[in-house]
Parts: sequence; structure tokens; C-alpha cells
Amino acid sequence: MRAVAQEDAAALRRQAEMLRAEAAELRDATEKEREHQRRMQFKAFDYDGSGAVDWQELQLGLKEYWGVDLEESTVKRLISAHDDTNQGVLQFEDFCLRRMERTLREFEREDREKQAAASERERQLQEKEQARAERDAMLSEYLDTLPESNTDTGPLTRLASALCYVLPAVDSLRYALQSGGLVPQLAQFLVEIRDPVRAVDEATFGFAPLLLFITFQGLSNNTDLPKLLRFNLRQSVVLAVFLFFPAVLGFVGTLVSRFAFSVTDQWGDWFPGETPASISEPASLGVFLFVIAAVLYSVTMSLLGEYPRKIPYISAEAERTMAQTRDADLERRLRKQLAEAERLDAEVAERKQKQRDQDTGR
Repeated sequence: MRAVAQEDAAALRRQAEMLRAEAAELRDATEKEREHQRRMQFKAFDYDGSGAVDWQELQLGLKEYWGVDLEESTVKRLISAHDDTNQGVLQFEDFCLRRMERTLREFEREDREKQAAASERERQLQEKEQARAERDAMLSEYLDTLPESNTDTGPLTRLASALCYVLPAVDSLRYALQSGGLVPQLAQFLVEIRDPVRAVDEATFGFAPLLLFITFQGLSNNTDLPKLLRFNLRQSVVLAVFLFFPAVLGFVGTLVSRFAFSVTDQWGDWFPGETPASISEPASLGVFLFVIAAVLYSVTMSLLGEYPRKIPYISAEAERTMAQTRDADLERRLRKQLAEAERLDAEVAERKQKQRDQDTGR
């Protein structure tokens, strides 16, 4: 029984070996047939019998063999992709129509992707141009609604512009009073001007700063006045408003100091504390010096007939909140703002595109 099984196993092995041999022979015969076909195809493409196929021969052969009329650039790309010897022609070892067919399909896919990318860029460019045209139209429409600017910068306008800063200058004097211990000369100056300031204050029942504030605020919105004057009126008001914030901080500091530095005597009586002079006086002096520096700068520029637009935040806020009028300066600034907005939009769109490309790559 065992002998019969061994004989069957041996027969199966022999049969398997025969099948493998037949498969190898078939494979060899197929390879030889493919090699023969490739050689015949190469000879058919090698019109001049030089032993190599140049781009003209390949172009003509593909037109006859595949029925496609490829451009010179595409044919040369095919040769470059399969020319392993870098001779600019195809040797027999390089020639394989099947490989060239796959390469040509890859070229077509790449060309489609490039065309799609170019179409997308063109679409984005058209959208950008359309958006720019719409923004320009909106800007022109907005400018048409504004009254013309009074661009007078004569001597009277310059002098009036400089006088606008009496409001923040007077408001800043209370900070100078609080810092007199650090600068004795400043304290002496305040003593000298005390009587005139007190006279004005009594004549207006203490409402002089408020009256100036309201008057300047109203005049800055009067578009019939010169723009230089209106800007300085508005900047004077913004400086006066700025002084409100140090006053609030000082009030809060005073409340905190009443408890933080309070004392109780031996009989149990409680006495509120005060903000140390080492803190209050430098802070007050800093506020006063900032305002005076801003006032001196603004007065100087106004007397020169120029807009004092270099005070941090203050100038930008004055420009933003004053009544607008149509002039070349406003149009230039608005176009600059639109260009900056367009640049930021382009950066955001570019980042989104890169993110989409990365997501697609994954």
C-alpha cells in the first residue's frame, strides 16, 4: 500500500515538473515572439536603417502605427524619457512601444493637470480682477458722496490749527501739578500762570475745558472749514480724551492706596493711606511730558502747514473719526488700505491652497 502511494507521489512530481518545463518553454517562446515583434517594429520605425530612431522617424512611425499625429515637443519628450544612453535617439534596447504608450498616457495626464491648474489660475485671476474692479467702483461711489475738501493752508489756518492744542495743554496741567516735586522749575512755572488760569476758570464757572471740548468737537465736523484745521481740532479732542484714562487709573490707584497703605494708631483710629510720591509723581510727569511733546510736535507741524499724523494711535484715531471730505490724500490712503486688504486676502487664499495641496498629497 505504501509502495503504491510512493509511486503516485512520484508520478505527480514528474507531472508537475513537466508542467513547469512546458510553462518555461511557453514563457521563453512568448519572450522570443515579443522580442521578434519588437525588433520588427524597430526596423519599421528605423526608416533610414541607421540602427537608431530619431524624433522624425518616431513621429512618422507613430502616425502610421497608432494613427496619432504628435507634436515635435511631445515626440522629443518620449525620446528623452526612453533614451537611456542620452544620445538623443532610440537604440534598439530603448525601443518599446508598450512602454512608450504608457509614457504617452502619463504625459497626457500631466498635460491635463497643467491645463486644469492654468485654468484655475486664470479663474482666480479673473475673480481677483473682478473683485478689484468692484472695490474701485465702490470707492469711486463712496468718494462721490463726500463733499469737496477745503485744502486751504494759509497763515490764518496754520495759526488756528496751532491754537487748537490749548485744550490738551490746559488739561495736562493737573498732571504737572502732581509732579512738581520732581521738577521744581515746573512747579515755579505753574505758580506763575496760576492766576491767569484761575481767572479763566472763574469766568466760565469751571466749564472752560468742557466748553472747548464741545466747541472743538463740533467744529471738527464742519466740512466747510479747512481740512488742516479740522484735523487738528479733532486731534486736540482725542488728546483730551486720552487724558481721561490716566485720571481713571489714578483714581483707582488712590482707592487701592487708601487701604494698602492705611495705618491704625495706638487708640485704634484708622487713617487712610496715600499713593507714595515715588509712584504718583513719575507717573504724572510721564503723562504730562507725553502730552506736551505731542502738543509741541503738532503745533510745529501745523505752523509749517503740514498734518501732524505721527502721534501713535492718537493721529490714526483722529483721522478715522473726523468728518471725511473728498481729496487726493483721502483717495490715496483708501486705495492703500484696499491694496493691503487685497494682499492679506491673497495670502489667506495661498495658505488655503497649500493646505488643500497637502491634504491631496496625503
